[in-house]
Amino acid sequence: VPTLERFLLMYSTEPVPHLFHTAPDVALNTWVNQTELVVLEASAPWGPWRLVHHDPAWEHPHTPYLPQLPAGWLDEDGLGGWMVFSGDYVVPDAAGEYYGFMTRQFRIERLPDDAP
Repeated sequence: VPTLERFLLMYSTEPVPHLFHTAPDVALNTWVNQTELVVLEASAPWGPWRLVHHDPAWEHPHTPYLPQLPAGWLDEDGLGGWMVFSGDYVVPDAAGEYYGFMTRQFRIERLPDDAP
């Protein structure tokens, strides 16, 4: 994010144990229950990285993944724009599931220089 002179790293995780011996019913009953969004920042691409945002129930009850902030989708001031991600979604009270390309608008809030 050039305006902030910071690099942002985003990823998502889910609670499903990804092991060969995970029972199929455990995987099917847990993968849609929770996905976290984690955003880290650093002054250089190699870090050190610091946590700046954590959403423990991101896009609940769906399963989103691969969050990205395309540089071309930032606002002119560089403090907002559009995040893109993919996800597996179940339509409530309807038959079917779908895979989608999703967007969400965001805005970065600057903290005072003396904030922890």
